[in-house]
Amino acid sequence: MNEPAISVVVTAHTNKDFLLDAVNSALNQTLPKEEYEVIVVKNFRDEFVDAKLDALGVTNVYSKEQGIGAKMCEALDFIRAKVVTFLDYDDEYCERRLEKVKAWMLDQNTGYYHNSYVYIDERGAELSRASIKKRAKRVEDFQKRSLFKELLKEGAYANASSIAVSRKLLEDSKELLKRITAVPDLFLFFFALTSKLALVVDYDTLTKYRLHLQNSFSFTSLQPFEQQLNRLRARCNGVINDLLTIFEFVKRTPYEHELTKRLIYWRLKAKIFSGHGKLGTGELFRYVFSEMDSNLPRRAKDCALCFLPSPLRMAYLKFSFNRKKGVAFQAAPRGLYSLDSTDEAL
Repeated sequence: MNEPAISVVVTAHTNKDFLLDAVNSALNQTLPKEEYEVIVVKNFRDEFVDAKLDALGVTNVYSKEQGIGAKMCEALDFIRAKVVTFLDYDDEYCERRLEKVKAWMLDQNTGYYHNSYVYIDERGAELSRASIKKRAKRVEDFQKRSLFKELLKEGAYANASSIAVSRKLLEDSKELLKRITAVPDLFLFFFALTSKLALVVDYDTLTKYRLHLQNSFSFTSLQPFEQQLNRLRARCNGVINDLLTIFEFVKRTPYEHELTKRLIYWRLKAKIFSGHGKLGTGELFRYVFSEMDSNLPRRAKDCALCFLPSPLRMAYLKFSFNRKKGVAFQAAPRGLYSLDSTDEAL
């Protein structure tokens, strides 16, 4: 059997609601089916879903792993292609995506590919579309440092379902990726930056990012306050642990400063939501004045919240959450610090 050009890894954890939609989107591609394979890695068994996956002819892997990074690594035992692309169980591909991935990733010196995406709701209806309209660009290793801020601004790290990597990059990152539970997209982006391989940023909208009640990137005020608060606390802790893992290979590189700012941001958010954690005066000052922009008052407010007595801070948070009643979803902001919608909760 000939080796496929691309391996699509679909990951699912507990939730199965949109899994078959995701798999069908990966199978409904303009790229000929013999040129790619689909591997589903999930931590549950379901008679109906498993029968459907078998009928579709995809590889169905049962995993005991809890973290998303560990599931990605487990797929390496089944992958046959030299290019690997990911798909969360609740997202979908546009039909030209794999064709575009193949075109850009065939070069063995390319390690990372990212495309734009559109938000969809639970029914699959579009909520927003990327506004950037320009030609895709290839970033060579010697260009990474000079184009780093531009890549951040464009969100070239956001959404694992918009990312493809070389199998070599995935194998090289395996031992650290296993520990990632919250931000595999950010991990892969920074790992690619610190490699010698080129990056490709494609502004074509080729992925559909679904917002729904179980999605940890979406904020919904339809849930009880305590449930929302617990989700945000868990989210903050997961991201902080992942950032510390990323630090292990980003330390003493040109990208360390950016990661430090993100770590301060998430530690600050964790302290706001739980009251735990220590932040030095220097770290808070660096956070507030990191940019002289329109968000400076919001950052100053974040710091002030840290010093409020716990009852007052919780009262403010509850008021802020209740004020969002009737707002079903808040799209995840992709700014300098934010990796999900914690700011929208405030």
